[in-house]
Amino acid sequence: MTKRDKSSVLRAAVEHEGSQVAFAKRHGLDRVLVNMILNGKKAVSGSIAKALGLRKVYVAEQVESDFTDHSECSELRCRLTTEWQPMPSS
Repeated sequence: MTKRDKSSVLRAAVEHEGSQVAFAKRHGLDRVLVNMILNGKKAVSGSIAKALGLRKVYVAEQVESDFTDHSECSELRCRLTTEWQPMPSS
């Protein structure tokens, strides 16, 4: 999910609740934080993500090795990234 995607999900959730105050109150969050995220001044925090039903996942991707002869290297090289994904339904 991109930053824009998360903001869109938050905006829809706030509209569903009726206001930033109602959303923040229902989820035990600070309304100022909700407002700052909606205005692009803060990134989505863990507490906001949880309220939106999102979880942070870690993704390991294999990357090209610096070795031209792969027989010299038995280890895989990878890049670890994080992203937000919807939590599975229970």
